[in-house]
Amino acid sequence: MTSDVPQPDPSGSTDLDLVRRIYAMLGSAGAAAAGAATAHPDISVYQSEQLPWGGRYTGREGFQRFAQALGSALDSRVEIEELYQAGDRVVQSGRARGVVRATGKPFEAREVHVWRIRDGLVISLDMYVETEPILEALRTG
Repeated sequence: MTSDVPQPDPSGSTDLDLVRRIYAMLGSAGAAAAGAATAHPDISVYQSEQLPWGGRYTGREGFQRFAQALGSALDSRVEIEELYQAGDRVVQSGRARGVVRATGKPFEAREVHVWRIRDGLVISLDMYVETEPILEALRTG
């Protein structure tokens, strides 16, 4: 019999620990593989439709399409200012800094990521970013 009640992770790891590990992996050579390994089969990823790669992506294949589209457009990094557990969510607020690959223009934008974990895997990630600085850096001319 299965239960909808979350079971404790036998390793003693928390949702917050998992998200910390994911951020630590970003930018590493194996980040894409590590990201896929931490994604639940039913993952849902969202970012504003105002951005060319934005929208809602579902499943591991959708997650990989999102990551590829984002990585093709931007060379960026997340600078964490706050990371905390909020009920069944992990919330990160900070800044995204980087360069738009097509224009070479730098950007800095405030952002918030809201993570949900199920069975030790990321089931949803909603990313809210200050869009105007990125849209400005995307503009040519």
